[in-house]
Amino acid sequence: METSVIVFTPKVRGAAAPFLVENYSNGFEPMLIPPFIGYSSSKRGAKAEETGRFGKTMSATRLLVLAFVRAHERAHGYMISQDLMAWRADEWANTKTGSIYHALRQLTKEGLLNERALPIGQGSPARTDYAITESGEAEFMRLMEKALTEPEMRPDMLCAGLVLMSALPRARVVALLRQRLANLDTHHDAANTAQKNAKWSGQRALPPHVEALLSFWVHATECKKEWIKDLIARIEGGAYIFADDAPLAFGTPGSKVSRD
Repeated sequence: METSVIVFTPKVRGAAAPFLVENYSNGFEPMLIPPFIGYSSSKRGAKAEETGRFGKTMSATRLLVLAFVRAHERAHGYMISQDLMAWRADEWANTKTGSIYHALRQLTKEGLLNERALPIGQGSPARTDYAITESGEAEFMRLMEKALTEPEMRPDMLCAGLVLMSALPRARVVALLRQRLANLDTHHDAANTAQKNAKWSGQRALPPHVEALLSFWVHATECKKEWIKDLIARIEGGAYIFADDAPLAFGTPGSKVSRD
């Protein structure tokens, strides 16, 4: 039996480019799909999903590690790992213990954290602790912008951004969420276009059940838009505590982020 292979390829350059879906075994008519549905089965494609501007990796773990070191001001790997596991970040941000230590090493290598060896103390082993650098602060802010503005299929970055949004001023969070809403409008238009342009009859028609996928993209984006609108309204109405409301709001330097 012939195996179908669906390949998603960018039609034009740029992050907002639509994608073509082509079924090479059955010769289905290519169709446009929204840019946030892009998929690649290759290692290069998987790596590209993790890479953003300037070739820097983008992940919820990277953001969370920077954020928790920033909040503690100085912290060792075990402390960061215990904090994130206590927050169940492995469930909502796909953050594993091994990836936390890898992120600490990588962020240090990039100059975003600095490290200091701690000698063996009474009842405690030798450890290395970390502090965020000026470049690390800029990277934290950049990743927060990405987390709150750029819709993705996986919720990891949005979840991290929502947990950490209190580390930013209220007005900044609202501005970033409004940008996310604008991006969702673009995605919604793209999903509607894909649904409208789909070919369901005649030669090289798409299988009828693919309509369910297109319908899912449209309705999922509509739900996301409504949820973001509601969140913006709540924040503008005074909900939650942000960095400009209290000096030690959650996630700000010196604030308490441990769950003990």
